[in-house]
Amino acid sequence: MNNLYPFVLEVFTMLNDKILITGISTESNNNLYFNNLINKFKNWKLPESAKNEAFLIDYYLSKELTEDTPKKILALGASFKADLRKGCSGGIIGDPHSESRSINEKAEKLTNGLVLMGFPGGPGIVIRGTIQEAEVIMLSVSTFKKKEDTKMMEVISQTAEEIGVSYLIAVSDGSGYTDGSVLSISPNETNVLSF
Repeated sequence: MNNLYPFVLEVFTMLNDKILITGISTESNNNLYFNNLINKFKNWKLPESAKNEAFLIDYYLSKELTEDTPKKILALGASFKADLRKGCSGGIIGDPHSESRSINEKAEKLTNGLVLMGFPGGPGIVIRGTIQEAEVIMLSVSTFKKKEDTKMMEVISQTAEEIGVSYLIAVSDGSGYTDGSVLSISPNETNVLSF
């Protein structure tokens, strides 16, 4: 896993809802994959029955996002804004080639060697680093209110730089009482997208 290429991307659904996507690839040129995502989501809409159900928002987003993901994509995350009246949802992150599940608060090594950690309600991160480094980064934002997405992403970025983590993606929930953001960090570039 020598060369990694984190990315961020904005796509729009059939109903013109915005989805923020972040990921880590083993290849620098991902234009074909990006075009596939753009075209896939042009024809997608969240089922009406899922619009006010936190679990179902994440389930349908994950199902659509990870379907047919190329092997070169090692980690993937997304934030989606839906009109959720209670709680927060619309944020997913992890290994797109593993079974989707709810995140717990423990850092874990993914099968591809990256490390995943997150809090229910966000944020969630995937890094090239150690479990301890993931814990330090998440501890740095553990006292933030979920509504402070932009500030959380700034602190995640600063903390990663301070401890020498060069590759990272992060996601916060986009639905409910959160604003929704995605972040990607590489040695040469930091990108943040927010709603």
